[in-house]
Amino acid sequence: MAVTPFSVANPDSTRSPLTGMSRTHWIEAGRFLLNRYEPLFDHGRNEYLPFAPEDRTSLSARFELFTRLALLVLPLFRADPTIRVGSTENGGLPVDEWLERSLCRYCSTASPDWIGFPGEGKSPFQLVQWAGLVVALMLGPDGLWESLPVNLREEALENLARCVAHRTNAHNWRFFNVLGTAFLARHGVPVDEDAEREHLEQLLCWYAGDGWYRDGHDFDYYNAWAFQPYFALWASLPRSKAYPDIRSRAITNFHDFIDSYIRMFTREGHSLLWGRSALYRFAACTPLVYAFFLDDPRIAGGVARRICSGNLLQFLHRSDMWDGGVPTLGYYRSFPSVVQRYSRTTSFGWMHKAFGCLALADESPFWSRQEENAPWYKEKPSGAGRTMIVLDGPGIGICNDPATGDVMIITGKVRSAEDPCYNRLAYFGNHLLEGATPDPPASLSYEATTTAHSVASRLTVSRIRYAGACSGVVYRQIYLGPLNGHHSDGILIDLADVVIPGGLLRVDRVRSSFPHTLWLGGHSVRGHVDLETTRYDCGTGYELHGAHPDSVRSVMIPLAGWSDAKAIHRSGTHAEFPLSTCLALSRTVTGSNVGSIALVAAIIADAPMPASAVPRVVPRSGDGAAGLATGAKLTFPDGRSVTVSFEGIEGRLRE
Repeated sequence: MAVTPFSVANPDSTRSPLTGMSRTHWIEAGRFLLNRYEPLFDHGRNEYLPFAPEDRTSLSARFELFTRLALLVLPLFRADPTIRVGSTENGGLPVDEWLERSLCRYCSTASPDWIGFPGEGKSPFQLVQWAGLVVALMLGPDGLWESLPVNLREEALENLARCVAHRTNAHNWRFFNVLGTAFLARHGVPVDEDAEREHLEQLLCWYAGDGWYRDGHDFDYYNAWAFQPYFALWASLPRSKAYPDIRSRAITNFHDFIDSYIRMFTREGHSLLWGRSALYRFAACTPLVYAFFLDDPRIAGGVARRICSGNLLQFLHRSDMWDGGVPTLGYYRSFPSVVQRYSRTTSFGWMHKAFGCLALADESPFWSRQEENAPWYKEKPSGAGRTMIVLDGPGIGICNDPATGDVMIITGKVRSAEDPCYNRLAYFGNHLLEGATPDPPASLSYEATTTAHSVASRLTVSRIRYAGACSGVVYRQIYLGPLNGHHSDGILIDLADVVIPGGLLRVDRVRSSFPHTLWLGGHSVRGHVDLETTRYDCGTGYELHGAHPDSVRSVMIPLAGWSDAKAIHRSGTHAEFPLSTCLALSRTVTGSNVGSIALVAAIIADAPMPASAVPRVVPRSGDGAAGLATGAKLTFPDGRSVTVSFEGIEGRLRE
């Protein structure tokens, strides 16, 4: 059944001329979500139950759904005390009563649904689930916790204290111990201050530079929404002042992070499909909300609200992201390729962290300033027509296009790149990725096929390493082959990314020791469409026009090393479109026991390229007899030149 998307009624064109979204509209959006969740509410139990049948019988899933819905309900209740849960027809249940009943159900030892204590209880992720509830209570109305019965508060605090003191994991989970400890201390429960400091120091140890922390292995949106907001929230609490040195470093790092993070959204505030747990959706904007819990948010209120409102509307304006009353296991529509093994039908609730903005006062700059676009949209284009910044700490390049409002992110420090949310050459706001495909290549990726290993093999990216930036060129290296495989088992490709007007110029060095066919995927477009050609001074360019008049296009211009182009029709592999077509280039290396070093170059874009943006590519060779490809010189029609040099790249590689 079709779902009517959220609409902005009576937009505020004065204070919010770009999205129309005021604080009142955020409250309406919260109400919209609660109405969507009504089918999950069991009136006999006065409880929200998970959508999936297997989760309805799981106490862990039920407790998780409660805590993650609390992230929406409690800030909403703070902003609008008339809010009720469960039903719009019979008036629903008062929020304070829902909270009390839920805590009695899960935290009272006399309840048949008692979650137990960690180690002996029924929920292995109790600390994670408690963290959502702790944050929700911090963002809810003042005095809400104190209004609960004393004996219930005592039982709940004992359960939380057991969780906080129990084993944690060496990543963002340590924040759950920290925030839980702060909540306990605020309510008079003795805490282990040595453990508290250790958790905080361990979190700072993950700092990588440029405001970013390494959370686990990689850097991505998950790092932003599951790490950064918690440091800002903690630093806003009175408890943080007991650790002034750590607090000061945390705030400084957060400010550095925000300076670049505002660039990771399109002009409209849309986030990219990049990194794990994409089904958290508009949780991506959460750091921009939590910045305003600090005395110095480091970001203009009008810019933050414009991005956050745009990110919210990116999803709530759609009708295809719903399945049985809850958001799909996907990004827009259901899409298993971007769902992790730990995700289930209750996982979506982390996106509600963005509603922490309703805990900000009316006079906060987040609400009081007029909306405006992010600064990069106002910048004058550089000589390349776009702006690019490179963050050495996380190995990330961010390219904003003032002309189209799109954003591109390239990543260089990816230890395990077998997931499509990590192994693409670039991620764009206006082009969603393909997931697993039946044949090579997926969009915006390198792949190879070979019969050299006795059986036919399809080699995909399993590692990406970063080699720094120099003179406008970002250097990386990818490995096509089995994870942790030897170089002889796969193909090494040294990457050079050069930003040009309207597109990305690739100049890459391919290093292999066996015959193979190499594929480079461009953008995928909507529908099954045919390949078209365009003539450039350098040769033939290839285009795909999406099947809808408003669809983006895909353009590839081979400049060196490529021999063929192809339009590949697919069904069900694109994150947004049921039918899609991927544009791809290919080259084949033949012979036995061949040692091949080749330079390949191509432009990837979403519109025909102006002649001034298409350079002449002259490969550069070393002094060896084999003519080692060491790079290339790019000469543009306007006389501008760019030098690509791969010399010494092995010594610069970082993960």
